Amino acid sequence: METIDPGVAIWFLISLFIQAGFLLWGARIVQIEDRSFAKSIGVVIIGAAAFFLLSPLIADIPTIGPFFELLGGVLVTAIVMMPICNTTFGQALGATIIAGVLGFVIIGGITILGSAMLNLMATPG
Repeated sequence: METIDPGVAIWFLISLFIQAGFLLWGARIVQIEDRSFAKSIGVVIIGAAAFFLLSPLIADIPTIGPFFELLGGVLVTAIVMMPICNTTFGQALGATIIAGVLGFVIIGGITILGSAMLNLMATPG
């Protein structure tokens, strides 16, 4: 039986906290009243567990599998968020989509900025 590298486990936990922060930010933007960081962490953990259980079924569909996998992840997170945050499906879906977009833009921007900085530092003179 293989063991999980502690570094991978730590990065996985850090990514869950980052995802929960973006989900909380999305919940604030769509004005979900019953929101908290603890609830966001719960939504992310339960949503990730449900997604990992459903993902192998969807991923094997040729050509459109990855699209349905992404769509399924968003829908599962929104469905899990509804009872935890006492909200409607529309608000939960909006918060989930906004969290994904914000995460993509901010993490992508940090990655591009870091790449540019490394490129500048590696350029001689």
